[in-house]
Amino acid sequence: MVGKCSVRLITIEGDRYHLGRARVEVLLFAENPLFFFGKEPRARAGWTRIIPWAGSRRRRLRWNYSRLPLNAPRGEPSVLRGDFMPPLIIETPQSLKDFVGREIAVTEWFTVTQERIRQFGEVTDDRQWIHVDQDRAQRESPYGTTIAHGFLTLSLLSRFLREAIQIRGGVRMRVNYGLNRARFPAPVRAESQIRARVSVQSTKELPGATEAAYSLVLECRGEAKPCCVAECIVRYYHG
Repeated sequence: MVGKCSVRLITIEGDRYHLGRARVEVLLFAENPLFFFGKEPRARAGWTRIIPWAGSRRRRLRWNYSRLPLNAPRGEPSVLRGDFMPPLIIETPQSLKDFVGREIAVTEWFTVTQERIRQFGEVTDDRQWIHVDQDRAQRESPYGTTIAHGFLTLSLLSRFLREAIQIRGGVRMRVNYGLNRARFPAPVRAESQIRARVSVQSTKELPGATEAAYSLVLECRGEAKPCCVAECIVRYYHG
């Protein structure tokens, strides 16, 4: 089924999504609207997603409803797999409390090359053949090729967090405080592309610092299962 939606492009400054200098609001008209694109997602029942948009001030477009999870529960984050959310830009780390329980970014795809896997194996002294011996991996590995170390995938969380959120001021330094949990449900094959879905789980004010707990779900392009699910804690020291 194909339905219609209205698109309104609003030019503003200071919006927390910072899609250039523009914000997009798209409301799908159906019996139970599932998506609301805009500054205040909680103002509407349904799922939320922010997307970049370029074009005229008013357009009409057609949306393929077959891509939408029509039987999905309300009030949950979107599970569209083709989307990209620009980084969240905030003024200070204390502003993170406004985003607790919400997905704040979906990063761009990042390629995990065989050379990166080899270098990680050298640095960590983990040269197991499933990571570095491509010929043997093709013959013997159930994955058909070499795969990334789980800790290599985990080490990329910092990179994805830097891509997901930008704090304009009030931070003297940022410290990785650790992990609450980490799992690797699926392998990352060499030359695969991965990306992260980032949500804010909680925040806590400490003397001279703000502590934030993030949930990161790393997806591998073309795979049904995530390659990593982790909860990490970052402390932002004020300055």
